[in-house]
Amino acid sequence: MFQLRPDPDEFGEFGVPAHVIHKGGREQVRFYVNEYQGHEYMDIRAFYRSEEGWRPSRKGVTLRPEFYRELLKGVLELGGQVGEISQTTLDAIIKELDSDHEST
Repeated sequence: MFQLRPDPDEFGEFGVPAHVIHKGGREQVRFYVNEYQGHEYMDIRAFYRSEEGWRPSRKGVTLRPEFYRELLKGVLELGGQVGEISQTTLDAIIKELDSDHEST
């Protein structure tokens, strides 16, 4: 079930998971919401499998939620650069993001 805001009671050792990219049996890229000193953060981090289970690596980025739109724009523009999204679609999505942000 999709939640707009994570329930603080659901925070596990590494936060509330949002998405996982499986890069084989020994590596994952995890997108999750984490909390530190009472502040919420978005985290995108590579995890590796160890004898103790999945562990976070030093490879990753942690951002405050106010950077979400910029992160999304960057991912969309990256998709355009590698040919996964057309320029027309990219322009329409970014225009919608910008207009939606201005109205909030």
